[in-house]
Amino acid sequence: ARSVTIFVPSDAAVYRMTPAGPQPTVLAAVVPGERVTLWTTYFLPTRREQIAWPDVLVAQTIRLRGE
Repeated sequence: ARSVTIFVPSDAAVYRMTPAGPQPTVLAAVVPGERVTLWTTYFLPTRREQIAWPDVLVAQTIRLRGE
């Protein structure tokens, strides 16, 4: 495991999984250390993206893993 820095544009979809299913939320609802799953915009797997320098990858959808 390693840390990466992801650019999150204001139009990224953010939701939290709940027993009732995914519920829309805001990025400010993320608790430090909370596990998330995210999908990035499409990119070619070049060395630059594989290294994942800050702000190279752009989040498209973020799913918070529970309550």
